[in-house]
Amino acid sequence: MATLLRQTACLHCGGAGLELTVEGQITCKYCGTVNNLPGIVCPKCECVNAADAEFCENCHAPLSRTCPACHSKNWSGAAQCANCGRPLDTLHGLIGRLQEDTDDRLNRQQRESAELKALEEQAAERRLDQLRGIDQRREQAQAEAMARRATRERQIIAVFFVIVGLVAIGVLAVIVLGWLH
Repeated sequence: MATLLRQTACLHCGGAGLELTVEGQITCKYCGTVNNLPGIVCPKCECVNAADAEFCENCHAPLSRTCPACHSKNWSGAAQCANCGRPLDTLHGLIGRLQEDTDDRLNRQQRESAELKALEEQAAERRLDQLRGIDQRREQAQAEAMARRATRERQIIAVFFVIVGLVAIGVLAVIVLGWLH
């Protein structure tokens, strides 16, 4: 049966209440000495297990971690491999891969963005050409309308002068006939 670390007595002063440090060392909270226990301490529940145990007898947590780089076994509470010094956290390796995936995705998105921008510029140029064509047709229609209006105005002026001329001839004819009679 496994015993809890806080119930284990210090080998130096005999005080009960050993503590587990972040580095995996077992220190006495009274005298501060480092104690070497014959078994593996679970970092989750601080239970002392047998030296060859792979899982904690109390909480069933794994007691060792395998380094993803050099494949050596480490204490399950260790943050770095004792052999090569690399982080044991699986998230660290995933973050590296995620960073590569992110870089690839960013490059792909930038490439797609550049392609879309080029397509949008081409479409904008076509729309601009269409708008220029519409403006040219509208200006041409306005010029033709102004030419028709000028022609109509000249015709009205010509008719006006013909009428004025005829009236003047009629008045002169009346005056001449009245003078002759």
